[in-house]
Amino acid sequence: MKRSILLILLVVTLAFCKNKDKEPQPVPELTGIVGKWRLVSTEFVRGDSVIVQQAAPGEVRIIAFRYDGILVNEAGQATCCAPAAYVLNGVKFEIKPIGAAPPMDPQCIYVDCWSPPEWKLTQEGDTLIIESVANYKEKYVRVVG
Repeated sequence: MKRSILLILLVVTLAFCKNKDKEPQPVPELTGIVGKWRLVSTEFVRGDSVIVQQAAPGEVRIIAFRYDGILVNEAGQATCCAPAAYVLNGVKFEIKPIGAAPPMDPQCIYVDCWSPPEWKLTQEGDTLIIESVANYKEKYVRVVG
């Protein structure tokens, strides 16, 4: 009888245990961009010309969007000069941390930020274009795996 009660308590206890390492579900508006992205090119305007520069072959820049929309670097640190909102495919989304905010990138103390209050993001499949300031775009592709 005692074993039966202990077994039932053990099963109930395990059933209610939560995995603390599991990330929350992504905010529905951002499901498509959550994850890691690799920079492939930048585009900017100089005078009357549009200049596209491919990412240097040996230089890899990875960014990631957390489940709550916070932009982090490859080490999981919040990026410098991040906006307060995104306009993703025409829909505005205010960034609000869910749970603990990530630590800031230590390099941010050396950066004098000027960033617009919102960035325009355009996602088509595994391609993401970020327009953070006028006449400047960064093109990313999704990192798989």
